Amino acid sequence: MCTTLCGAGVWRAAQDAVSVPSARMIELRAVDIADLDALYAQMSDPVSSALAAVPSRERSAFDAHWAKIMSNPGTTLATIVADGKVAGHCVCFGEASARDIGYWIDRACWGRGYGSEALRLFLEQLPDRPLKATVAAHNPASMRVLEKNGFTRVGEPVVEDDGVTVVHFELVA
Repeated sequence: MCTTLCGAGVWRAAQDAVSVPSARMIELRAVDIADLDALYAQMSDPVSSALAAVPSRERSAFDAHWAKIMSNPGTTLATIVADGKVAGHCVCFGEASARDIGYWIDRACWGRGYGSEALRLFLEQLPDRPLKATVAAHNPASMRVLEKNGFTRVGEPVVEDDGVTVVHFELVA
């Protein structure tokens, strides 16, 4: 069942969905099965994947992953729509005491403020705090998106097991 973020940060069935519009001509709405082709293309882009330090998945693995996260009642998902097209997604996942957020913006939409605005809209719908985020140290644009939305760096950069240096962020209020 596809779900969407509603005003109280609660997921409801798509027939109860509300979209969250923005002054930047983007909106957040329910992730629809039809969005997966665009999301797969975005996440398969080698430049985007390298910048995010998230390996691309084969289509069958991508579909299995998205089926799992879309069916998880503890995961909050939203599609970012810009100019009528899927421009990316936002996600919040994890246990209530340690929720993580993430986002992915189509490379064709970089540099337009869509990531900052989408995250702002997404955070308005999430009552959970603290929220955490992890960003590859070689992705300063993503760090700026988080900082514009009130996240602060936590500690020093860390080299993870896969060799990627990451920076941890947290939003407490």
